[in-house]
Amino acid sequence: LLGGRYQLGEVLGHGGMAEVYAGTDIRLGRPVAVKVLRADLARDNTFLMRFEREAQLLAALNHPNIASIYGLELSSPTRALVMELVEGEDLARRIARGALPVPEALTIARQIADALEHAHERRVIHRDLKPGNVKIRPDGSVTTWNSFRNLTRSSAGRPDVDHRSRIDSRSSTVARRHSRGTGSMVERVSRDAVLSTPRPDR
Repeated sequence: LLGGRYQLGEVLGHGGMAEVYAGTDIRLGRPVAVKVLRADLARDNTFLMRFEREAQLLAALNHPNIASIYGLELSSPTRALVMELVEGEDLARRIARGALPVPEALTIARQIADALEHAHERRVIHRDLKPGNVKIRPDGSVTTWNSFRNLTRSSAGRPDVDHRSRIDSRSSTVARRHSRGTGSMVERVSRDAVLSTPRPDR
């Protein structure tokens, strides 16, 4: 029982810094997703600051297509982000079932772009935009989650701001063009953003 409050269940995913669990907030009786920082990294002040900064950035974002954060758990020695548990299939699994029809691809891409534009307006970027970090709810709405980072003037020269951040920026451009009514451009760029596999520059 994490922090005397969160009962952890199955592992939903894992990355270089953390593992994400399905869980239950036994105090409020609601499902949650709990992103637990790796034990070895929880002893590193640099990673601790980065993890806590991610929590602050998520708390600053309020958008229907971005997963909500409920809290930051600092129970020694565990560090964890407690977030909204988004029901539904991730985009990676949806794509694995077969190519997306263009109308469905556009609907998904526009929602992702709306979420990214909201973040970019607050100088926040998504560090790991990929199909596995996009959930499609049963009602068709889309939620992005995981790995948000503050955008500073020095970001462009840092090795951790790579091709994934550039893909993020391209998706935000989709939303801006859509808001200006250039529908044909939205369709071309959205289709590329959703159906293609982004690769880093060589």
